[in-house]
Amino acid sequence: MKISTTLFSFFITLVSMDLLADVSLLIHETTVVSRPFKSLGGIVTQNGHAAVELHNACLVDNNPTHLKLCDPSDSHHGVVIGQYLNVLPEQYQWVAIPTNYYLYGVPDASQKPLIATDQISRAIEQNGFNLFLSAITTLKPDHAAPEDWRWRWRSTFGQSLKREIYKLTITTSPEEELQLISVLNESANIGPNLIRALTNNCSDFSQDILRHILDSDTKKRSFTKALNSPKGVAERILKTTRDDPERGLRIDKVFQIPGHLQSLRVDNARATSVKSFILYQALVADIPLVVLGLGAYWATSRFNLHNQYIQNLDTNTNKMFETKKHWKERNQTFKAIMAKQTFCDAEKPLAPFRHYAAQVENDGSLSLLGTRSQLLQTDFSGVSTSSDSQSFCLLAAHVKWQLEARSPNKPLGREFDPIWRLFLRRAAGAGK
Repeated sequence: MKISTTLFSFFITLVSMDLLADVSLLIHETTVVSRPFKSLGGIVTQNGHAAVELHNACLVDNNPTHLKLCDPSDSHHGVVIGQYLNVLPEQYQWVAIPTNYYLYGVPDASQKPLIATDQISRAIEQNGFNLFLSAITTLKPDHAAPEDWRWRWRSTFGQSLKREIYKLTITTSPEEELQLISVLNESANIGPNLIRALTNNCSDFSQDILRHILDSDTKKRSFTKALNSPKGVAERILKTTRDDPERGLRIDKVFQIPGHLQSLRVDNARATSVKSFILYQALVADIPLVVLGLGAYWATSRFNLHNQYIQNLDTNTNKMFETKKHWKERNQTFKAIMAKQTFCDAEKPLAPFRHYAAQVENDGSLSLLGTRSQLLQTDFSGVSTSSDSQSFCLLAAHVKWQLEARSPNKPLGREFDPIWRLFLRRAAGAGK
């Protein structure tokens, strides 16, 4: 029996190693925080977090601190590994969450909600905690307890509800990904003082993981050894892989799900926050931090990740960025349609959904409990098959948010077109 089990395990490993073995660096947009001077890295670089996605890694028995190569029997392929200060009371250095749960809070990307509200976000976080974190911690989440918000485990679920994320993906070999898994499994992952804001932060952690693949200068810092940033790691990865066709570098963007969970928008945040940070530090006479902040901003502000994303798009995809005229015409059409209907707020279609209770269904999808005690599905499939007027309002809320989004936060045409066509069909009377 032992021999047959060993042979079976070896066979599964060989099958797994034939699967996709890419690795992605995830650069997260800065989010709005209640204390604007709390995060030095976010203020001066406008990138709130860095993490790494292993496309062919899976959890062992849903344990987010133990990884393996995926096999056909695994239900969730791919994990995102991130480092967080105070993620749980046990002081784990890193946790790995299945990619779809990390980005959207659901088991499949097709089930992601069309809108984001506090209730949806909390339902996603609680469900994720029950599935992946409850077995490795003594923490009992209590949203009403102020001290409970000290722990940052909520940042490991549904990130696209809160902010946009850039993905820098490189091609790796199965052997390289297996090596990464072994390094992570054997690393010291629990204990106090493993994470420091300046000398061992999420950027350092992500960089160290990628260093096992890229035998290059990724260990060097772009400014000083005292400060590393997500943007700095992204810039070094781009420089390292630009002339290496075997790595097949590609840049993708996970757009933020429309809703009330607003991120710190890149179109106006940089100048305001940097000036505020420097002014604040000057007022409290913290000259070293002023100098450090100015230096870090100078070293990273010239690197524009969104421009790199646009340049990385192929010619056909780039055509999906339609002109301002196209978006203006759609906006006018939307306003004309909304002015004729009577069952949802034309100006603020998202507002009524803010207070609807959210729940996770057995298949992992999300529903809202409407005013008539009727469940309202929140994903594209649910909205497209529904005939309920509240479903149309939810769709309208998504469309309005996207139409009014500013560049570079406006979605690609290829992503918006299916939603727009569905909205037009519903507005024409199909199933209202």
